[in-house]
Amino acid sequence: MNSLIEHLIRINSIQNIKHNINLLLNDIPQKPLTKYLFKIMLVGPSGVGKTSIIKRFVRDVFNDTTSDIPGLPGDGFLNKEITIGSNKVTLQIWEYNPEKNEDQLKLTSGFIIVYDVTKPETFTESQSFIKNINTTAPMFLVGNKNDLITIDTKKIPIPLWNEPGKKGAIDHYTYNHYLTSAKTNYNINIVFESITKRMLERLKLDS
Repeated sequence: MNSLIEHLIRINSIQNIKHNINLLLNDIPQKPLTKYLFKIMLVGPSGVGKTSIIKRFVRDVFNDTTSDIPGLPGDGFLNKEITIGSNKVTLQIWEYNPEKNEDQLKLTSGFIIVYDVTKPETFTESQSFIKNINTTAPMFLVGNKNDLITIDTKKIPIPLWNEPGKKGAIDHYTYNHYLTSAKTNYNINIVFESITKRMLERLKLDS
């Protein structure tokens, strides 16, 4: 009986110690998060899944048929706030509209160039987009619709597409390459978190 009482006293003492430690930790002033706002532009041929990628990342939704995917709001972008280390970052995520003027590319902090892994012609078009964007901002190349990869599509001669995260180069531009699937949410968060880290690194180097 005495041993049981001693055991209960010991447990109560440990709980009190933990409670006091938590109170002390709460009293320690926390370093405020540094806030940033970055504009990300998704660029690529029609039908490769740019809108689906944005909506999967921001709202965690996906629709199988394009007719069920309403476009982005009238202002052309969606916001999402994420935390990277001690940085609170608001991402303003745009989908490039070639029918509008080039002003929408201004003040863009990072570019995500999207192609369809099952359609090699979209990969070729994505290279043209990369060459035509005059920027020093971080640029990621994303092969979307990874969920549709089959034995046949693996025969498609797209360099790097089976090496996610690897750096490549087109002319004097360098980029990171990822495979994604808006449908299954494969690598979607990783792409946006990775490009955000790159934008933060670039900002701190430039400051």
